[in-house]
Amino acid sequence: MKVLVTGASGVFGRATTERLAMEGHDVVATSRSYPKYLPAGAEWIRADIRDETAVAKAMAGCDAVVHMAWTLFPLETREATREVDVGGTVNVLSAMERTGSERLVFCSSVMAYGASPLHPNRLVETDERRPAPDHGYSVDKRDCEDLIEAAGADALLVRPSVVAGRGVDNATLEGLALPVIPTIRGVTSRMQFIHPDDIGRFFALGVVSELTGPVNLGADDVLTLEEVARILGKPTIALSESVLRKASGLAQRYDLAHLDPGSFDAMVSFPIVDTTRLKEEFGFRCAWSSAEAVHDLRRASQRFFFLGKKRVDIPWRLLYPSLHNPDNVPPPDGEELVPAADADVAGEFDSLIDPRLDAFTAANLSEAFAGPLTPLTLEYAASAMRKGGEVMAHLISAREPLATQLTTRPASVFGHGLYGNLSIIHAMVQAMPGGDTSALWDEALFGGMTVEEDEEVATDPPGPLGAAAQALHVLPRVAGFSIEIDTVEREARRLCVPEARLPQLTDERLHARLALLRDTVEQAWSVSTTATAMSTGINTLLEQQAPGAISAIRSGTEDLPSARALRAVERLAELARSQPDVLDILRDQEPAAALVAVRSASPSFASAFDEVIAAHGHRGPRETELANPVFADAPERLLDAVAKHLRRAPAPPSTTTEIPGRIRPLVRIAQRYQRERERARDALMRLTHAYRQTARECGRRHVERGVIDDIGDAFYLLSRELIVPPDNARELVAQRRADRERLSKAEMPIHFQGSWAPVDTEHPPLRAGEKLTGLSASAGVVSGPVRVLDLDTIGDLQPGEVLVAHLTDTGWTPLFAYASAVVTDVGGPMSHAAVVAREYGIPCVVQTVDATTRLRTGQTVEIDGAAGTVTALDDGL
Repeated sequence: MKVLVTGASGVFGRATTERLAMEGHDVVATSRSYPKYLPAGAEWIRADIRDETAVAKAMAGCDAVVHMAWTLFPLETREATREVDVGGTVNVLSAMERTGSERLVFCSSVMAYGASPLHPNRLVETDERRPAPDHGYSVDKRDCEDLIEAAGADALLVRPSVVAGRGVDNATLEGLALPVIPTIRGVTSRMQFIHPDDIGRFFALGVVSELTGPVNLGADDVLTLEEVARILGKPTIALSESVLRKASGLAQRYDLAHLDPGSFDAMVSFPIVDTTRLKEEFGFRCAWSSAEAVHDLRRASQRFFFLGKKRVDIPWRLLYPSLHNPDNVPPPDGEELVPAADADVAGEFDSLIDPRLDAFTAANLSEAFAGPLTPLTLEYAASAMRKGGEVMAHLISAREPLATQLTTRPASVFGHGLYGNLSIIHAMVQAMPGGDTSALWDEALFGGMTVEEDEEVATDPPGPLGAAAQALHVLPRVAGFSIEIDTVEREARRLCVPEARLPQLTDERLHARLALLRDTVEQAWSVSTTATAMSTGINTLLEQQAPGAISAIRSGTEDLPSARALRAVERLAELARSQPDVLDILRDQEPAAALVAVRSASPSFASAFDEVIAAHGHRGPRETELANPVFADAPERLLDAVAKHLRRAPAPPSTTTEIPGRIRPLVRIAQRYQRERERARDALMRLTHAYRQTARECGRRHVERGVIDDIGDAFYLLSRELIVPPDNARELVAQRRADRERLSKAEMPIHFQGSWAPVDTEHPPLRAGEKLTGLSASAGVVSGPVRVLDLDTIGDLQPGEVLVAHLTDTGWTPLFAYASAVVTDVGGPMSHAAVVAREYGIPCVVQTVDATTRLRTGQTVEIDGAAGTVTALDDGL
């Protein structure tokens, strides 16, 4: 079906356009300004609702119309407002008659009933509508309903309650995002809400429904204004009705807020509606309660407040990034984007590039997101990097054109892996207070690839006053950064539930949870990437002051979340040593069988082990990839680490380097931000695992319904496809599995400029006496046999061997309990391997580029962590 949505740039229009496109409709979206987000399958046409000819032109060929174009706030005159609201509706009806479009779904409002203390407790659709004459919004909604009914149109008149949710940016936000919420002394004001997710779902249902007439749309629960304030975390102040009425009148008279004369009464006696028709005739259930919708609004609104029309950012809070930030947005100057690889080489989701900004590296991002990723993982990962860029642009007060480039393409997708845009990141570093594009930054951020300043994103450095203003913007947010991590941790505690509870959710609540978790994971990544930028900047400054200091620091990181799983392995090993039965089982049986046996042999050990899984089960090798099992999914992996730790030789005493007194304060700051970065990442991984579990539950239901063949197929669909599966879901999954298999066999370049192709380079084995040189990550010298590992062979590492991998992440941490040293192809001084190796005194060399292809399992090598070298002591097998 082809559907026209008027007012597509508003909250209601965006939600409805997205849902209609998700359900496979051809959508024409009209508005005066381009929507914040236009989903695939939707076409935008600029059209003013007051222009009947433009409306009819956009409506041509449409089967149905969803009319949502309305004045967000009262215009300069009452006549101007009615010209949009009522005149626009007349134009829609006229255009429908001209074009033959038959179905109309009109966005009315519960305010069509009017605000009156004489209303019944719950208004039904047949109750009298009696808006106050001075409340223009209510009057216009009623009049438009009358016009539509008089025209005899096949029309559904939807009367939504107040919209609330994380994507809301209309009058609701201005009214509720106050520093203090005023209440009327002696009066209980009540409100009923509806979430944008439910708005989009119901209006899409209304398009295909045959039902007509008015219908109330709102969640069943009702909140007092005091309860709303409590959920939002806002204080209240009780004032007399006369004082508030006068204040409202003054604000309206002097244009201090978006109010009309009837706004005050509308809030005092807000209409509360009955939703029996919604549920019984339409079979519709809201996914969000009023309380949940308001709490979702808090997610975004706790970072600012409104004083009348003026939005004021809280100085110590980071920006809450946009919900939608699609890939391949054209540059503001209209430069054409081009592919970076031949069509037969690139993946389905590969990005287009601005040819003027064409230098890319995977040196850092490949540690977090080792490609090729599944589509569901790739979707959130790429969006998360763009959101991180948006937050950084706001943090450093980036000017154009850097601000737009940071928001739209700080990272891109190639071969279904993530690459950072070097030109943009380089310009970002220069724009930061004290920013320096020295070789240290190139090494820390870009893996040693040097880039030149690009005029397309470069901005002139600010003068003294500009630098001072920038510092005043940045420093409070840096100082208050712990608040952001606290927020992510609270979200993790709130949203992470046992997977066994997910089957109890209705489909609509499961899908709402999936969308919320995706947004929350992406927002948490923006916090994590900001923490990484802060930590990298501080450590770069530290390295400038004392070369080698980073690789020598081994104190102050006792509370690193990334190392807690390793400490848990050590504690379990100590417990096992005190229980001979457990020792025998761990020594003689394979991990899966041992897990069963220890539960029977030692309830105390089993209980301790379960506590570890409960605490760290959300971590695991390549934990950012949703399709990969974590320790909670494969607990035998952690038990295997315990068994091998029991067999490791005593570790040599770690060496320490004296830190000069002049840099000790900076070292303490570096250690603090190191801990903050790791704390953010741990909470982020809890949320990621919750997203994984929710996607699996969606997959389980689709398997039951015959949509896909295997629960794991869920990871080869995008989030919108999990909510509304396409008709060809099976074929799509098979195609994407094959594409990922093809890409997994290609060796991707770590860096490239302009275009990329799989690397076709020989890797001669490292012979006796030859050296690989990388970056010093953790000091110390050790010799031992090599074990080259990947995700499939991670369990093969034996005590005392040198762990050699393309990269490691937190899921590899338990292996550090019995590895003698660690060597990686990629990474930097702040990579996972480097941080954890330093904490535990294990020599570590990163960024060797090709250690996994030049070293052989069993080959004896010497690792010099301080020098950053790997020397072959024999030719290997």
